[in-house]
Amino acid sequence: MRAYSGGRYAEAVRLGERAVAIEPRARWVLGGVVRFYLELEDLDAARSFAAEQMESARPALWVPICLFAGQPQRAADIILANPDRWTDSLGEQVEAYAIRDAAIAAGELTRARVELPKLPSELHGLYRTIVLAQVNLALGDRAEAERLAREVLEWKEPSYPGPLQYAQVVAHALLGQHQAALDALERLGVQRLKGWWYAVNREPAFNLLRSDPRFQAFASKARAHAAEQRTLLEQMRERGEAPRRAVNTGMKSAPC
Repeated sequence: MRAYSGGRYAEAVRLGERAVAIEPRARWVLGGVVRFYLELEDLDAARSFAAEQMESARPALWVPICLFAGQPQRAADIILANPDRWTDSLGEQVEAYAIRDAAIAAGELTRARVELPKLPSELHGLYRTIVLAQVNLALGDRAEAERLAREVLEWKEPSYPGPLQYAQVVAHALLGQHQAALDALERLGVQRLKGWWYAVNREPAFNLLRSDPRFQAFASKARAHAAEQRTLLEQMRERGEAPRRAVNTGMKSAPC
């Protein structure tokens, strides 16, 4: 959706909820609505929305929610238990992040190096490559990590400029090119960064950047933009243009 690519998360929620009401089987829209709510840091709304959808669509919706909730192992478990359900209902990077982060949390990075190549390359080649680079660096294989990072810097994918630009930010960071990484992050901008909450708070490749004033300034802009969009969504809810969602008691069996 253009609203999403322009950082208009509230408008994306409004349009996405309306689209799902018309066609509840459009999985790419279902996944989009969940991601819009997470961009707004509205975890309760994301969980409520996912719980209402048809059972066959729920696994893909819970993966980013579990990742946002700090439960990467639950996200990875869902992926591995449902290998045939990953389509564009998920963001391109979510599966790779979940597999890696679960392995990091368990102290089993070699597991990630085994599982990541199994992700479908047609959808995940870019993110799989950059995440594998980070895993190899954490395992001490700097030569392989740098080879993969340079491969991403040479990647040509004009149809998906946003994801490619973000992956190249990570590549610069992994190569120790911190100023180049910050330059690329600022060029990408807050409004075009999908999954800003992950980049700012979770991305392991940015651990050495988080103390840099430029990164902190970018993070502050991202949080401020999300807050502005939450205010807009609340206004839409008050006007009846978007549903007011909250966690309900029927969600006790939710995976996260």
